[in-house]
Amino acid sequence: MTGRRVLLFITIFLFISFKSFSAVFTVTSNADSGPGTLREALTLAAANGSAEKDYIYFNLPNLTVADRTISIKTDLPEITSDIVIDGSTQPGPPLSINGAKVVINGFNEQARIRFCFIVGTVNTFELYGIVAKNFFVADGPQGGYGGIFVSLQGKIGHVIIGAPGKGNDIYNVGWAVEGMGEDNSLNLPTCRVQTFEMKNNLIGIGEDGIKIGAYKQSIIGLPFTFNVIIGGDNKNEGNTIFDLVSLVPAAAHQDLEQDFNFKIKNNIFSANSQQQRTNDPYIDIDRNDQAFVMGVEPLLHYSKKSTGEVLDNVFGYTLFVSGLTNLNLNIQHNFFGTSTDQKNKIPVGGEAITFYYTEGNILVGGPDNSKGNVFTNCVQDQRAIDYEEAVVNTAVSGPDFNYLNHVELSHNSFYCNNNPAYTIQTVLEKKPISVSVDQLSATNVNGITKPNARVELFYTDKECDQCQPKTYVATTYADAAGKWTYNGSLLPGYGVMAGATLNNISSEFTDTRILFSNTVVITHQECDMGGSIKNALVVTNAKKLEWLNENGDVVGTKIDLENVPAGKYRLRAEQFGCVKYSPYFLVEDHTPKFFDFEKKVIQPSCGNGGAITNLYTSFADKTEWFNGKNEVISNQQDLYNLAEGSYTLRITGPRGCVKTYGPVVLKNTTGPTIDQLHPNKQSTSCGQSTGSIKNIIVTGTGNIKYSWLNSQHQEVATTNDLTGQPAGMYTLKVTDDSQCGPVYSSEIEIPEINVITLDENNVTKGQATCNQNNGFIKGITAPGATHYQWVNLADNSTAGSTINLPSAAAGSYRLTVSNDFGCSKISGIYTIDATPPTVYPNYNANIINSCAGQNNGTITIITDNPVKTMRWVDANDQPVGTDANPHGLKPGTYKVYFTDANGCETLYPHDFTVNEIAPLQIVPNSESQTNDQCGLNTASIKNIQITGGTQPYTYLWLNEAGDHIKTSQDLSGIGAGAYTLQVQDASGCGVMASRIYTVLNENSSIDAPIIAPLQLCAPGEALLSVSSPSAGNTYRLYDSQTSTQYQDEQTNGIFKIKANPNSTYYISKVSGQCESERTQAQITISLSAIDIPNAFTPNGDGKNDYWKINNAQNYPQAIVQIFTRYGQKVFESKGYSVPFDGTYNGTKLPSGVYYYILNLGKSCNLLSGSLSIIR
Repeated sequence: MTGRRVLLFITIFLFISFKSFSAVFTVTSNADSGPGTLREALTLAAANGSAEKDYIYFNLPNLTVADRTISIKTDLPEITSDIVIDGSTQPGPPLSINGAKVVINGFNEQARIRFCFIVGTVNTFELYGIVAKNFFVADGPQGGYGGIFVSLQGKIGHVIIGAPGKGNDIYNVGWAVEGMGEDNSLNLPTCRVQTFEMKNNLIGIGEDGIKIGAYKQSIIGLPFTFNVIIGGDNKNEGNTIFDLVSLVPAAAHQDLEQDFNFKIKNNIFSANSQQQRTNDPYIDIDRNDQAFVMGVEPLLHYSKKSTGEVLDNVFGYTLFVSGLTNLNLNIQHNFFGTSTDQKNKIPVGGEAITFYYTEGNILVGGPDNSKGNVFTNCVQDQRAIDYEEAVVNTAVSGPDFNYLNHVELSHNSFYCNNNPAYTIQTVLEKKPISVSVDQLSATNVNGITKPNARVELFYTDKECDQCQPKTYVATTYADAAGKWTYNGSLLPGYGVMAGATLNNISSEFTDTRILFSNTVVITHQECDMGGSIKNALVVTNAKKLEWLNENGDVVGTKIDLENVPAGKYRLRAEQFGCVKYSPYFLVEDHTPKFFDFEKKVIQPSCGNGGAITNLYTSFADKTEWFNGKNEVISNQQDLYNLAEGSYTLRITGPRGCVKTYGPVVLKNTTGPTIDQLHPNKQSTSCGQSTGSIKNIIVTGTGNIKYSWLNSQHQEVATTNDLTGQPAGMYTLKVTDDSQCGPVYSSEIEIPEINVITLDENNVTKGQATCNQNNGFIKGITAPGATHYQWVNLADNSTAGSTINLPSAAAGSYRLTVSNDFGCSKISGIYTIDATPPTVYPNYNANIINSCAGQNNGTITIITDNPVKTMRWVDANDQPVGTDANPHGLKPGTYKVYFTDANGCETLYPHDFTVNEIAPLQIVPNSESQTNDQCGLNTASIKNIQITGGTQPYTYLWLNEAGDHIKTSQDLSGIGAGAYTLQVQDASGCGVMASRIYTVLNENSSIDAPIIAPLQLCAPGEALLSVSSPSAGNTYRLYDSQTSTQYQDEQTNGIFKIKANPNSTYYISKVSGQCESERTQAQITISLSAIDIPNAFTPNGDGKNDYWKINNAQNYPQAIVQIFTRYGQKVFESKGYSVPFDGTYNGTKLPSGVYYYILNLGKSCNLLSGSLSIIR
């Protein structure tokens, strides 16, 4: 009955514990799946329920980046319970500048991961200390679409990403964080996030905080998120985000579900942590690709409020606010396009801030300079600027939507931007408020605005030519008539600009603006009619207009420029020292012109009409050809099939200017003729070019062209007479300016005299043998030749002067024959081959070295058929043998000569060395010797050195009785005595070395054993144990210190005894002939304080891997039992010789709380408690 009550108590206790404890799951493996992995931890956390927040910590072994990198192969399981994933718990130094310590890599060769963390409906999700990279799909990182690192897909109470000291670094992903909205392509449920916090993170930037990720897309998209904090009040809470951020609290055309609150502070956008874009290839970032977007679909009034702050940030792209109504927004002390020290340019592509159909109270800046924003480096092509765009741009619709009724600018600084500082975009005829500067002096500036309006004055920037309100000067107010004035000393050399505010609505500034019109008309110069530029520009806030040419000369003072010559012109607009220039406009010279550099005129001839072509014109609206009768015959540029006569071309320009060309006169002609009845031919000697053909009579029309062709139809001359030619057949081709085509002569021959005929049909050759000059070439004949020269082509030397070449060495030769008339012929190349020397292979040879003091060396070589005879010589070239086995050789080097079947002797290219064998001896005192201990045969003789002789050596050890005891070099495991070593070598010289060694015995004292104290609950049988028994020793049990007879002897030092209050035992240690002092056992019969730990970590790191119960060995009959929280028994042991390792039936038990019962046995109370497994 008592046992049942105890079991019931344990069950209730386990149930209560299960309800009150959150779980900690530790990641110990960087594998994708399996025990100790992140995937397993997420699975266990989901199974643990959502009553309490669970934690995932990291303890990955080793500290390298690779060891701390988890490569994900498939999407991780969905998170359905409250959880904190904290990478900062990983031991080791941070991997990123913001404290991340664990890498999660989404790229692998088998698959590309769409999601990493999928967060379903939970109360809390927190993520710290993680480097996340390479989550992309398709062809990324340079192509394809991106994966999502954190995907918010359920209804979530609180999301925290990063914190000071343990931020995250997310780059080379598609979306760093994305809430899945109603219109997503995967049809997932719409997420809802009550509160989202993001602090101290790097987004789109590498671990060093400097290098921008290769895949420039790491978007943060948060639909249906109602309370957003990005950054914080402290600098170390700020994020560095390179890509787009989107906050969309409602779906299209739907009302806000609740109030929308946001705070954006101390962040860096579109730059690295040093407020630079050092490795970004895009200097001007497209505003359509990157922006910080806050808002919803416009043209809908929302019943809920939106409240926000944008403070102390650095922006390298546009802040876009869209569609929010009931809005209260403060934008203060931000830096757009520059670092906070204004030293680094971070160009913004287009507008810095855009308010698009937004309604409410918006304050840009504040009551003093400390609240003002800085706007600079907003870049855009000047020709793309129109009246709708500016650094700060607003958009309103009209009277039906009273948007932007409270947008106030105060104490801001604008400089070096391409666009105007502030523009109100509206379709209304009038803007809500305007202001002008009418007069400016050194001590006064005044103008007009709405009655009672506040007017802020600024000095314009001098760094650039954009004329923008850079430096705040003072504030004044308009009177009831709208007139305002400021009296005070003004800095010389600066323009002054004004901006007005009334009822929290600010006007545009009084900056001079030159804007492009859509109806520009440029008329170009034509003949003496000047050009013009009209309707090109719209100019505001300018007191003076001047058109300037490229030399800076003033050519006009009105908005339209008229009657100017061809050139480049730009408009200069000025107001009180503020000067603006338009880009240059080009007025071209469109006077009609002729270009006759490629003109071609073909005269009519042989019944074919003439032609006038390739006469080009420019700026001709009308083209007319006239004949000699002033009749229009064509409107085409080229004329064909023309009769004899004169022709004139007239062209007319767009504005009526007329130009003429001509006349061009054509005359009828006939074709060419050739008379070759009496040619004068000059012969040529062989091989020379002195022949000629003259006295060919040619007639034709206009320019006559000659072309002499040889028998290969190659042109060799273009003159009437053909001179300086070799013998051969030639043809003359003639053309003229008529259209009758070419005519040809018949073939005409230039003959050749004094010819040499070279006949090489009967050539024979003889080879050179044994490296001798006994080769030959003969059989060539050369009638007509009187001189002969054979040339060795290897060195161009003369090898012979007769028609045959005798006694020649191997090589290549060529014969040149000539005569006294200058004729010569060259033969082909003939090669005399050499009988190749015999190449002998590597023959096997056996060398027997000479014994010391004896000349008895031998060389034996095995040759094959090419060797007919041989002779051996020593180093002094003295003969020592003529066969394959010279013997009786003294130490030295020998060579051998081989003779082949042709009688050619060759030195074999390998030497043979006979060495002298050194005397064999045992080196005295070279050994390492140890004596025997306690008669245990532990002595040894080792490391004896042998010199001389020929290896391998053979060894023989003998004891004092002459017995053979060992044949190795070292001798071990011996007792005291004398031992003899005999050594012989493999030389065959018949020498043996011998030496005697003496070994002694030494008895030494050994340490007494240490006995673990024995504590028992009651008298009875027990085990008395020696602490840390030594292998190789035995232990003896005595009942007194002086007993001569021991009661028991054991090698493991464990003795079974009967323990009584008066029992006394002693134990000694025995090693061979030596025995230690006896140690008395301490036996206590009372309940001992067993030490039971309440936790252990079975993670395989060799530390605390088992549940060790101190003093359990004193209770060999004890029963140990362990239960889960549900009462399931997972471990039971009688005695505790094998401790609990955290497994059940070979499977690892999960981390958590377990419970134990310990029954020590007779007369001992039960012990119980809780036990935590931590992995």
